[in-house]
Amino acid sequence: MAVRVLIPSLLRQYTGGQEVVNVTTDAATVYNIEECLKELTGRYQVLRKWLYSEQGEVAGHVRLFKNGRQVAAGETLEDGDEVLILLAVSGG
Repeated sequence: MAVRVLIPSLLRQYTGGQEVVNVTTDAATVYNIEECLKELTGRYQVLRKWLYSEQGEVAGHVRLFKNGRQVAAGETLEDGDEVLILLAVSGG
């Protein structure tokens, strides 16, 4: 199974400048976005501090989209899906 992960510009410095990272797996069972993120952060470990809370959960400021629709980390993925990661930012 192959999934395209779109990397936000803020994080591209940690993926060697890649805007899109292809994540592949031999998943014979159900594969979801959280598992995809684990594969991604296994490859680019510095992303972990940006995407996960100290408790090891997907951080509250991370928004996930599957094929253009906002979803939760447990959303099931299929071959060819596209995952967009957005980081919610605020300022004053």
